[in-house]
Amino acid sequence: MALEHAFGRLNEEKRQMEEDYKQRIDTNVRFIQTLRAEVDEQKSIHDERRHINCDLNCELDRQRAVI
Repeated sequence: MALEHAFGRLNEEKRQMEEDYKQRIDTNVRFIQTLRAEVDEQKSIHDERRHINCDLNCELDRQRAVI
């Protein structure tokens, strides 16, 4: 009887550990997805600002030519 009780307790601990592990994995996956979305957003902002900077440099060159 004691062996069955110990075995049941070990199985329950194993199940709980596996559940905790799965939850940590899910949390990490969501965190990684959030970080990837932020990186993509920052890339988009960078590209937009680079384009604006290029336009401003072209305008500056035109103004210099006029002067």
